[in-house]
Amino acid sequence: MATTSTTDEKREWLRGVLQRHGPALRRYAARLTGDVTTADAVVQATLRKLMAVVPPPPEDKLAEWLFRVGRNSAVESNRGRRGSSSDAGAAAGDDAESGPAPKGSGGKAGGDPLLAALNKLNQVQQEVLRLKFQHGMNYREIGGILNLTVPNVGILIHGAMKQLRSNPQLRERIARL
Repeated sequence: MATTSTTDEKREWLRGVLQRHGPALRRYAARLTGDVTTADAVVQATLRKLMAVVPPPPEDKLAEWLFRVGRNSAVESNRGRRGSSSDAGAAAGDDAESGPAPKGSGGKAGGDPLLAALNKLNQVQQEVLRLKFQHGMNYREIGGILNLTVPNVGILIHGAMKQLRSNPQLRERIARL
């Protein structure tokens, strides 16, 4: 009887984790993989790994853990797909409202100067900005996800923001961030 209760509690906990972090993790994985189906597989793999971790990460480190493991799974997935698809390694862009759109595909990013400017940043700068502003991560969490030091995260964000502010069309919009 105790095992069933523990299993039910774990399933309920996992449902809560999925409800709280699933949508953001899926967007992040879709951004990294460029494919919603692969992103779903990444999220599932991440949740399976979470269920196997004993003890689970503490609540204040859970989002960082999920994003780091999800990122690693997405990178691994991209490596596996590179050999079978010519565009599997292509970077994808997304915003809070839309799903992933391949870079240069002429999707929503084509008309928004901010998204166009973001796409001109290097991949790591794009990722730290998205984790900071789209997913609300702090510098420590971003560093944990990307295996960077907190000062390095700060330097990357500062450099990216400086580059974005250099665009006269974006100065006022960036100032509000």
